[in-house]
Amino acid sequence: MSKGNPAQSTAAGKICPVAIGLHRNTGAVTHAAEYSSRDNFVDFAGRFAYNDKGEEVVNFGKHKGRLVKDVLRIEPSYYNWMMQSDFTMNTKQVLTRLKYKYSM
Repeated sequence: MSKGNPAQSTAAGKICPVAIGLHRNTGAVTHAAEYSSRDNFVDFAGRFAYNDKGEEVVNFGKHKGRLVKDVLRIEPSYYNWMMQSDFTMNTKQVLTRLKYKYSM
């Protein structure tokens, strides 16, 4: 391997694909984002995500893929279940924000 190449071997002796992408691409931040799906997450834990239209959708469980606003409207107990369950504080804060955003 060449000296000064950020794509040097990792501790396990394998080449890191992200490092290769960063080395070869001048738009390093944009390229590195391709390796992460976090860009679409609404909350840090990824329980809610943005769909192709930029709308918030549930990203787990029986409502996966459904719009958050529809789930909250159709099943109002969903909010209370999440608030009482073992979800991160950030996920609960995001859900609360969405609940008030879509309350009529």
